[in-house]
Amino acid sequence: MLHPTGLFQRSAQWELRPAVFGQQLFKGWGIWGNSLTSLPSLRIVSHMSEADIPAPIAAIFNTDSLAGLGPQRRPDALSESDVRARTDAAMQDSGTSAATLDLILSAALLWHDHLDASHAVSQDLPSSSGSFLHGIMHRREPDYSNAKYWFNRAGDHPTFPDIAERVMTFLDEVGEPELRDQLIRDGKWDSFGMVDACAAAERGRLSSAQGELLKLIQQIEIQSLVEAFCRGEG
Repeated sequence: MLHPTGLFQRSAQWELRPAVFGQQLFKGWGIWGNSLTSLPSLRIVSHMSEADIPAPIAAIFNTDSLAGLGPQRRPDALSESDVRARTDAAMQDSGTSAATLDLILSAALLWHDHLDASHAVSQDLPSSSGSFLHGIMHRREPDYSNAKYWFNRAGDHPTFPDIAERVMTFLDEVGEPELRDQLIRDGKWDSFGMVDACAAAERGRLSSAQGELLKLIQQIEIQSLVEAFCRGEG
């Protein structure tokens, strides 16, 4: 099991932070007519008594921009070789299993927009977590029906309660009850609802602000998964 080092500090409230941790931007935000007053590159930090992602691993996911809902590459994304090298270095002497290394590698490749490379890893992982990552990859590809197939294979993933709680709190804070109700059904995370929402955003059926919110929610998915992997829950 990997041991947390405290990079993702948690408190009682949601904080949306830019690349420099500690500068809180959430307070003072507002939404008028489905348009955020400002939406800089943000990082979501939700809250427990301890951090769950060791600093060397968290650093791999710290980018100035959020991963897109589609297959587009970002200028600040790491190259595939850099992702692999940094992941290998971060995992050295961790005592983790090869399967956990592959899960974190697949998530990191996905975060840095290397969909084919992430797919090559996740398709060989028979676990529910491998299917979850596989589903996110196809959702971004986009191949929405295939994404739903893999989310169905993932089943009721152990991270779903955590994702549901974080997303519900976040969307309540920013005042998006309709989006919340699409993604949270009976208090449970709805991965099919997320696929449909991403499809609507990519097809121009949601506002640009809602599309940015979905990118933040996608980050919640990735963060929750990586936290679970670092606890040895893969």
